[in-house]
Amino acid sequence: MVAEAVNNIFKPDKMNYELLGNGCPHINWHLYPRRKGDTPIVSSVYQIPNSVLFDESTRPSDEEREKLKQIIKSEIERLLAKQA
Repeated sequence: MVAEAVNNIFKPDKMNYELLGNGCPHINWHLYPRRKGDTPIVSSVYQIPNSVLFDESTRPSDEEREKLKQIIKSEIERLLAKQA
């Protein structure tokens, strides 16, 4: 459902899913909405140098992140209501 909400909001060309749990006692999902040309190389985001991957110039501000969280939360609530 979260992936569906992210897909509905960002309209990516594709969605990459990653399930991790090696470093902690729980599992967690990472969703990567991808667009053609969104990275300098066509590969996993982990193949991109950290200096590019974590460049502050591409990071949303705290305010932008809060806005995105609310948009995603609202879309999940809409999807849940649709199921009821």
